[in-house]
Amino acid sequence: IAYLYGQVDNLDGTRNWGSALAIQGLNGPGLSTTANISIFTVGCAFISQVVLDESADRVSPRTFYVRVVTPGTTGDNFGLYVRSRGKQIQSSTDQAPARSWFEFSDPERSNPRDENDLLAGTRPECLIGMCSGVFGVSLPDLKGSQWESRVPLNWFKYYMAMGVFALDKLALERPFCLDTCVVPKVYDEVTDSWIDPCDQVELTQCPAASSCILARTREDCLGQIATRRSKVNKKLQPFTY
Repeated sequence: IAYLYGQVDNLDGTRNWGSALAIQGLNGPGLSTTANISIFTVGCAFISQVVLDESADRVSPRTFYVRVVTPGTTGDNFGLYVRSRGKQIQSSTDQAPARSWFEFSDPERSNPRDENDLLAGTRPECLIGMCSGVFGVSLPDLKGSQWESRVPLNWFKYYMAMGVFALDKLALERPFCLDTCVVPKVYDEVTDSWIDPCDQVELTQCPAASSCILARTREDCLGQIATRRSKVNKKLQPFTY
């Protein structure tokens, strides 16, 4: 999806650029790794979407994890933004969501701290249904960079859009993969609150995320993919944008 610079921000997402024909629809969260994606123009983005069904008990809130990894390369040259929408993007009739709409998921924009807040200068909490990715180091076997967005959700159905933007030329032709996972929160009677069981835990080491397919090796991310449904490895052709 091609985006232009220098446009007026429309944080309500009413101004759109680009056709939605290239938006990748996922079958469901945690079912597979979307592998071997490359972007070839600064300002372009890989955009995908997925439907999250309501919680089985219609009570428990959840965390929606989105993870982007660039095996073998380092540097914070991508932007990952995740937001909920009122409905799915129809590739044949809709335009792509505005870049500013995606960027508003950054809590520094959508939920900034007051200058007198004792925690001023630290990352604010993400609002329900939106969050940007936090940059870090990937798993040792991937030897690269990682961006992880932890989106807080309630129990009901969500239509999620995910945008991975090439922020500068060092992001170009730098293949990456994208993983998703939904983790139900657990009620803690001591604190009378809902707790994310994967908080402060590497996602691949969290038992509550064990049912999700996550890239753990370079082959998982760039060469082959295993789906929970088939358990069969399939060679993939790269996505190029």
